[in-house]
Amino acid sequence: MELNWILDSTGLELSPEKTRITKITHGFQFLGCRVRLKWDDRYGLTPRIEIPKTVIQDFRYRRKQATGLASV
Repeated sequence: MELNWILDSTGLELSPEKTRITKITHGFQFLGCRVRLKWDDRYGLTPRIEIPKTVIQDFRYRRKQATGLASV
């Protein structure tokens, strides 16, 4: 079953400029995060969502500002 057929039935469409087919082990960017599969010796292939450090630091800064814990 082709994805375009499913999307057409819902009234949605893929954007050719934004759509790229890649191996899941190479990963892809989605909403600013990197999504990929990584090999783990105990569990085999496991899904990973990697959040950039700058996003985490920005969140921590905003949380401290909002809660008044800026000196922590």
